[in-house]
Amino acid sequence: MKGNETVVNAEIEIKHETRLCKVNGKYGIFHLWEEQYTRPIIDELRLIPTEIGSQVFGIVEFADCVKRVQPDEIIFCDEQSDYLAQLNGVHDGTKKGENK
Repeated sequence: MKGNETVVNAEIEIKHETRLCKVNGKYGIFHLWEEQYTRPIIDELRLIPTEIGSQVFGIVEFADCVKRVQPDEIIFCDEQSDYLAQLNGVHDGTKKGENK
C-alpha cells in the first residue's frame, strides 16, 4: 500500500422482507409493489403521444397461487400494522396537524 491508502472490508446485505396480509378473507404473503406502465396515450387530434398511464399493484403469494392485487384490497396483519393501530388508538381524537 502507498501513503494513506485504506483497505475497507465492507459487507453489504440486501434483505427482501415480506409482510403477512389478508386479501378478500384469504391470508397471504405480500412481496412487493409493482408499477405497471401502459403504452403512451395518443392525442387523436395531433397524433402525438401525450402521456403514459401507470397503475400500482401488490404482488401477494397465497397458498395456491401468486396474484397481482389492487392496493386497497390488501390488509396487512403484522407487527407494523399492530403498531400503527396502537398509535391511532393513542392519538385518536387529535385534530389533523395537531401534536399530542
